[in-house]
Amino acid sequence: MRIVRIVLASGMIMLGLGFFTYTGLAQQEDGYQQMIDLVNQIFESNKHLLDPDDPLLQLEGQLLDFDLEQLSAIADQLTGVTNQLVETAMLFRPEQPEPGEEVTVSLDIYTNNLVGATIVWFKDGVVMPDKANEIKITLEAPPLNRPVSLRAEVRLANGRLITLNRKLTSGYTDIVIEALTYTPSFYQGQPLGSAGSPIKATAILSTTENPKNLVYTWELNNEVLFGGPAYGRQTIDLVMPNSGKFLAVDINNRAGDLVGSRIIEIAPESVEVNFYENNPLRGQSKLALPREYILVGNEVTVRAEPYYTSLQDTDAVEEWRLDGVEVNQSGVSGLRDIVLTAGEDKGRSRFSYSFYNSNHLLQRGKKEITVLFNQAL
Repeated sequence: MRIVRIVLASGMIMLGLGFFTYTGLAQQEDGYQQMIDLVNQIFESNKHLLDPDDPLLQLEGQLLDFDLEQLSAIADQLTGVTNQLVETAMLFRPEQPEPGEEVTVSLDIYTNNLVGATIVWFKDGVVMPDKANEIKITLEAPPLNRPVSLRAEVRLANGRLITLNRKLTSGYTDIVIEALTYTPSFYQGQPLGSAGSPIKATAILSTTENPKNLVYTWELNNEVLFGGPAYGRQTIDLVMPNSGKFLAVDINNRAGDLVGSRIIEIAPESVEVNFYENNPLRGQSKLALPREYILVGNEVTVRAEPYYTSLQDTDAVEEWRLDGVEVNQSGVSGLRDIVLTAGEDKGRSRFSYSFYNSNHLLQRGKKEITVLFNQAL
């Protein structure tokens, strides 16, 4: 229990740790009556927060015995004590749960005298008897857009009642990664990021609040990005790292309350190469050629498609090889197309295509297949 010592001796008073001259006479200085009125107001507003035997209460009827400096010290002591007593909070872990997730609700009551206290928990105004006298409880987060009102009534042994109220809401926070990489026009999936490719990360929060009014703090492997929190920074631009890293975001409202948090791992994908038949009349096939491809007819144009490479990258190096020998590019319509012509005899050949980005050496891929020709001979 907090103890304030008051010692009267030899015309001196000691209040807490401060020593003051004790006159015992009403003061006539300017502002004296205003100070008396102020201290009386503080007593009236806060004395119910003190223990009945608190020494400060003994001073309430003796204010005229103190001078301005002493009255100021009494006001500071009384305000400081009562402010400390009312510093209470209801905490949620996690702070922003998903629907159905288990939530730990705890009470932080900054008083050192919870012995003999009783605690009653309410959910939407209904008592939860199984949670009686628990300072920490667990609940299931409510469905989306259906907040639950929680109240805890804590009655201390001295009769003082502390009431805490808070709404428990649920929501989803996610980080969506958009890779700015190449895929063929017929590709229906989401492009993936390879090492060194540009990506965009967007924080998605299940709330009707305008994202521009929220504060976003982004971290990559626990390193704060962009100098710290910023209003409206819902989307950020990054470069896909060479190996997996953790990307995190905390979202706060203007009041400073945490309304969303998410952490994901971002990891580069390998460049994937596939071959497709590119017919002058029918266009490019959407079916990738198998590892062993039987050439029907005398000639075929094959296109190589290197998936997940950086867009508009002029530093790409592309190479074709036939049976291990680099192919002369004369007569080939673009580095990604090659025309294969069957010889006079039955046989097979291996050809390959490789890609690498000279700016990002880990952004590379290669594919090799075998072509069978004149198989009907």
